[in-house]
Amino acid sequence: MFNGEGDVVGVNTAIYSSGGGSVGIGFAVPSDLVRDIVADLQDDGEVDRGWLGVQIKPLSEDAANVLGLEVGQGVMIESVVADSPAAAAGLKAGDVVLSFAGAEVDELRDLTRAVALNDPEAATKITVLRRGQRLEIDVTLGNRAKQDA
Repeated sequence: MFNGEGDVVGVNTAIYSSGGGSVGIGFAVPSDLVRDIVADLQDDGEVDRGWLGVQIKPLSEDAANVLGLEVGQGVMIESVVADSPAAAAGLKAGDVVLSFAGAEVDELRDLTRAVALNDPEAATKITVLRRGQRLEIDVTLGNRAKQDA
């Protein structure tokens, strides 16, 4: 997939077509993500992803207002997987993640992508809002490949 200047911006991966032809809705993976995955595969034949061990959900407009946050700022931890890096770091259900490894977290994919793009065993910081207090918590990621789906 190319933009108007001829730069590669994505790799087509699938097409949905009600008639089975080549006309329909196409799906693509961003080219920068493909580049990272190919480099990871060339390195050792495996794709290693960081793993935090949380279930997250969008922060509702009502919750954002109560917490004094902008709508679309942060995501809420719904649950923490037992024996996960998140549990070891002390993250709790109800924490609102504001940033991960220095990057702001505004929506679900911001956190999931930031965690996945970090190496397993990487030590970093996560900023959360817990009961009105901002906390910066140290966390060491696990390896996503070693977790059951």
